[in-house]
Amino acid sequence: MAFKRNYYERKQVKHRAKYGRLEKRSELISRLKKIKENKKIINDAKNEIENVTGKEYFFKYNSLTTINGKLSTVEYDTQDELTKKKIFVDEEIMRIKKKLLTFQDVPQNKKYIFDEDGNKVEVKRITDTSVNEEHNEYKKYLKQLIETKKEINNKIYSS
Repeated sequence: MAFKRNYYERKQVKHRAKYGRLEKRSELISRLKKIKENKKIINDAKNEIENVTGKEYFFKYNSLTTINGKLSTVEYDTQDELTKKKIFVDEEIMRIKKKLLTFQDVPQNKKYIFDEDGNKVEVKRITDTSVNEEHNEYKKYLKQLIETKKEINNKIYSS
């Protein structure tokens, strides 16, 4: 007849007693299986929601609004982002103002030609229309920048 020993469970060391009793291997495996099952259930639910509802399931769903029947995100700017935008718009306004100064009309001297009879005839100078169109585009852009600056100022001072 074989001698049978009594099994004594390992005990936690005194300085680690605050962590409770030691976990057996079987307990560890069962705990990790439960965690794995929970993760699998959550992933399956997420995939199911994505496949079923399509556009409705997003991360940060509460920040979505419908505009003309389409979902779009609403971005709320922080104070730092607003000040950075304001600085950028101010610099852009200064750049455009400098650009517009280069387009100012330079007064041209009148050019006269004398015909055979000795009469004075004024020569009309042709103005470049592409420069005027570019000038108008810069003016429109400047107006847009000024409007955005006002909006940013309203957001900064309203909050």
